[in-house]
Amino acid sequence: MAGWLAVSLMLPCFNLSKRYVVTLSTKKAAARAQLHASPVCIDALNQNAASSADFVALAEKVCAACGLNFTPIRRRVLEVLAADREPLSAYTIIHRLSVSKPIGPPTIYRALEFLIDAGFVRYVALRKAYMCREHPLRAEAVALLSCSQCGCVSEVASEQVQRTFTHLTQVTGFRARTRTVEIEGQCATCQEVESR
Repeated sequence: MAGWLAVSLMLPCFNLSKRYVVTLSTKKAAARAQLHASPVCIDALNQNAASSADFVALAEKVCAACGLNFTPIRRRVLEVLAADREPLSAYTIIHRLSVSKPIGPPTIYRALEFLIDAGFVRYVALRKAYMCREHPLRAEAVALLSCSQCGCVSEVASEQVQRTFTHLTQVTGFRARTRTVEIEGQCATCQEVESR
């Protein structure tokens, strides 16, 4: 299998509870590495998208600069996710995009895989759903705070979260593939409503 590089990724496929190893071509692996080193990417790290259209435009700009194929279906999937503040399941995305023409699950899962790998979308295991990253392209450790009452998910990235991850992995000798922790509870808004 010369010319191929095996890269381990956590990818949701039809059985969302399993992790799969995906083989990517060396070209794709190089493009992914280039994505995070590109001046456009570095500039994008300092921008916060004001709207869902801005978020999609930012993704398109970064992909174009890095030679990644931002196909129409990938764009449409990202538009659906960016337009909604709550995480969406793959089948909700399929339903929203299949209004005029049916779209099969493999097509949506491939688009989601690309968007996760490119750093624009994250998978929320507690919800078995996908959401746009609040800090796209950043590889830092994050905590996802998931409200069990209203369903909102907030992404928290800070030096303290980063230090905690680093400490835990050093003390235990564990090599983490992802740097995300999910915490389920009740958001401040729901707590305030409940206390009234």
